[in-house]
Amino acid sequence: MKKRKLIIYAVLLIFLIYPSIGFCAGKIRIAVVDLNRCIRESLKGKRLYRKLEDKRDILQKKLSQKEQELKKLQDELKTKGMMLSPEALRKKRKLLARKQQEYRFMLEDAQDELKDEETRGVQKLLAGISQVINRLAKKRGYILVLEKSRGGVLYNIPKIDITDEVIKEFDNLK
Repeated sequence: MKKRKLIIYAVLLIFLIYPSIGFCAGKIRIAVVDLNRCIRESLKGKRLYRKLEDKRDILQKKLSQKEQELKKLQDELKTKGMMLSPEALRKKRKLLARKQQEYRFMLEDAQDELKDEETRGVQKLLAGISQVINRLAKKRGYILVLEKSRGGVLYNIPKIDITDEVIKEFDNLK
């Protein structure tokens, strides 16, 4: 008997709440934005990644020169190592170890430099994109804008995705 009453109350409650859910649904406006796509496809994002790629190429050339030096020293040690005195051999090995350490430091510095520059650039882009999203949300009356790629949105209808509009507006910013 108690179970039956509970079911009846639950059904009544659903019928009472259901119309209010439908009433509110028309007024709730939600959108999603793929920030990663905004960064990748915007003109400023493409410029940032071209600049980073150019810098990576320059750093790679410097690293390649260091690698050549190391290879030359290693080859020299292999070929002439037997002919060198123990003192000269020790000095050559010490020089090689120092050059290898310099190379490792140079590589780490280059990686850190590129990573830091990318982080700073992306943060700057995200600040501008955020302004565009806020402006669009206020203009169109969205009460909620979700981040699609990192925010855990598993599904959305394409109609609520405003990524293309955000990219277009962001590219038009001066």
